[in-house]
Amino acid sequence: MNLKSSLYLACLILLFSFNPALSKDGLPIEAEVNTDNINLRSDATANSPTVSTLKKGDKLEITAELYDWYKVRLPKNIPLYIKRALAKCINYKTILPEGVTDINTLPAEQIKKCCLSAIVTKDRVNVRLKPNELSPIVGNVKKNEVVNIRGGEGGWYKIEPLENCFGWIHKKFINKINTLPEQKPESKEEEITWFEGTINPYGVVYKRQGTHKFITMDKQIYLLRWDWATLNALTYQRVKIYGKIFKDAGEEYPVIEIKTIEVIN
Repeated sequence: MNLKSSLYLACLILLFSFNPALSKDGLPIEAEVNTDNINLRSDATANSPTVSTLKKGDKLEITAELYDWYKVRLPKNIPLYIKRALAKCINYKTILPEGVTDINTLPAEQIKKCCLSAIVTKDRVNVRLKPNELSPIVGNVKKNEVVNIRGGEGGWYKIEPLENCFGWIHKKFINKINTLPEQKPESKEEEITWFEGTINPYGVVYKRQGTHKFITMDKQIYLLRWDWATLNALTYQRVKIYGKIFKDAGEEYPVIEIKTIEVIN
């Protein structure tokens, strides 16, 4: 690389390092789409691929802004993809043939199973918009992170978007919501943080905030709010959880609303 090219590259790095247009002050913040049929895109340009089409009133979480664009966390209903070979299934749903109620009456080859959740086995696995290598990357997952499976296609798992999956939307199509999310008077919400410990069964009870106990390394006890089947598959395993604590007057223990969960080997 010659001197001129080196100087140009250095200027670009400085520009993006100190650019006031790329801001995170006061973020994340809740926002609402203000027009129907708006494209949520994979990058901050009008020509980038469409991730999803949004309707007026759809809620989004802004995490950053760049000039005339907002970077937002992808809604859970948008299907994304990771390579099947880079994740290990930990939770199955058994599918029985029509009319069969007892699994023990069937030979093993007639029992079908589908994967409901899996542990990522490699670090920084790309999450893509479509099930192919040329599709835009909209996020990545770390080794041992748990993903919720929503189907499959060829050598790919269709997954639910994770905390680290993002899209972009033009500022003119979105309004920031200045009011805080509505909370119950008896509940107190704390900041999002990391926890390390072991998942234990707690039982499913009507209106209970959490379905599993989480015992931290220093013996603190919490309840967990997330996908019940996935938590059940991780029972008695040591995990690392990223989530938000809610102290609810109706519960014996504080509740953690899980954002991300990783398995510790």
